[in-house]
Amino acid sequence: MNCDVIITIGTIEPHLYAGFSGGVKCIGVGAAGKETILYTHSVSFLKKKGVKLTSIKTNLFQRFLWKIQKLLNKKTYSLNIVNNYRKEMVFVSFAKAENSFNKAISFMKKHFSNRIKNKFDILFIGCDSPKERSFYQVSRLYNYVIDRVSVIRKGGGDVCFC
Repeated sequence: MNCDVIITIGTIEPHLYAGFSGGVKCIGVGAAGKETILYTHSVSFLKKKGVKLTSIKTNLFQRFLWKIQKLLNKKTYSLNIVNNYRKEMVFVSFAKAENSFNKAISFMKKHFSNRIKNKFDILFIGCDSPKERSFYQVSRLYNYVIDRVSVIRKGGGDVCFC
């Protein structure tokens, strides 16, 4: 804590609690103690207003992260990276933390998101390396797709995890 400037480095990805990873999540979670991590990652926190995938502005988890950054009273810069599905770096933003984070999210939303207009009869969901090695990471797929947004039409099939 004896520094004048903090620089965070992170990858921007959809995140169940934070809306998107990256930004000052590296501080608010990455440098936090056990109590803070357990508090912010509790099931009850998922029920809080705006705490969901791709939500930023109304997300209480995001607000908590930015409060921590503000409490530190340090100049904070972020290097945020967006990768494509082949894990190739396609966008990098380095600036003051909030500006960098917002630019990376704007890029991510523009190039990698689509609205689902029609629900599906069946859905196959995959988890890529190295996350497929962890039951916890694979189980998050359920929360990402099924638990938060119903994408299977009523009377439709099932979800298959690959």
